[in-house]
Amino acid sequence: MSLILPLDIIEKIQQEYKDQYDFVEDLLTNQSFFHTEEEVILRLIRSILFLSEGSIEQLQKYLNIAKIDFRDVFYWAEYDQNNKQIRDFKKPFKGEYN
Repeated sequence: MSLILPLDIIEKIQQEYKDQYDFVEDLLTNQSFFHTEEEVILRLIRSILFLSEGSIEQLQKYLNIAKIDFRDVFYWAEYDQNNKQIRDFKKPFKGEYN
């Protein structure tokens, strides 16, 4: 599946991965385990970008974890240690998440 990324995700990749944009975009949009709704895929991509903090190694780590159970990635990105949701990556990135 190939996915067209929304502007907020494109900007996040450009901001954090600069010269590696094409590589990161390809990694995120051509995953065989993305057999679900676009809304869930975009939430997962935002979560992975948030957690990876500009690191290719971390990006690949979270992609591999998502292949096992993407709900773990959602939990780590969106919830605090008290199980309270503090972010919502169903929505586009805003300054508070960058």
